[in-house]
Amino acid sequence: MPNLAAFRYRAAMAAAGGPIERIELGDIAVAGARQFLANAFLREELAGPAPDRQVFSVATGSGTDASPMVARFKAISEALERWAHATLVRAAEGRRYAFDVDPSTTGMAAFPGLWVREARALALQEAAERFNLRAWWEGHLAARETASPWPGVEASVLCSDAPGITVLLHRRAPAGAVAYGHASAATYAAACARAMDELERHALVLRQRVLAASDSAKALPEVSDLLERRSLYFASEHGHEHFLERLRSGCSRPALRPRLICDAAIPGPWNRYASVWRVAYAPPSERFLADDPTYFFW
Repeated sequence: MPNLAAFRYRAAMAAAGGPIERIELGDIAVAGARQFLANAFLREELAGPAPDRQVFSVATGSGTDASPMVARFKAISEALERWAHATLVRAAEGRRYAFDVDPSTTGMAAFPGLWVREARALALQEAAERFNLRAWWEGHLAARETASPWPGVEASVLCSDAPGITVLLHRRAPAGAVAYGHASAATYAAACARAMDELERHALVLRQRVLAASDSAKALPEVSDLLERRSLYFASEHGHEHFLERLRSGCSRPALRPRLICDAAIPGPWNRYASVWRVAYAPPSERFLADDPTYFFW
């Protein structure tokens, strides 16, 4: 799968006239191993309205990898997805990509390769993960607890007809909070590795931005952003009990099969740097859009 990021993403930087204003690079421990965490920022006029975040980074795109170069490329790819999303989510043309049904960035992927199908493969994995997560939380799918590759980390597989294997991880983070990660991939090991990246990033946020300010998971700060409220609710003791109750309760509603509502390339000015694709499955309901901090989706 030819990856032309080293060539195409050089032109994506603002200094070369591209959409990426800047990239910040740090590091993070993932399962005890050093990984680099890159945050990319789109030029302000391309990024859409700035989110009112107090917990998560305000970066447009993020990427984690053992290679700092690859972490940067992943962050740029995610920023390009966000550019396409910001351009189309409120436009009439956005209906073509199911943004009228699911206005989130779920199922979007960018890849700087020779063929658009490379972006589609990544988009399909994320779409399957997010479909499974929503359907499971709403009682349409069961979760099977499995052996975790890491001590202290609990793992489950969401049982679904969607492509790939979706893994859900959770573990205690600093000061008693709980961190989560989920991902889909072709194999259990690959899904676990991706979910662990996400879990460690959640734990880092809890440690740096939340617990440092409150000194206790019992005193998590009040925030206005819905996704941050959900993240903090499930990090709390009460929220974790709610999560465990759902995890162990099986199916309470008829099983739900995935139904595609979008599977298409998204053309636009971002194509100079990468191909962008969206795959979307019909959500089980509109509950994921509700102002409900107790819905497990952020």
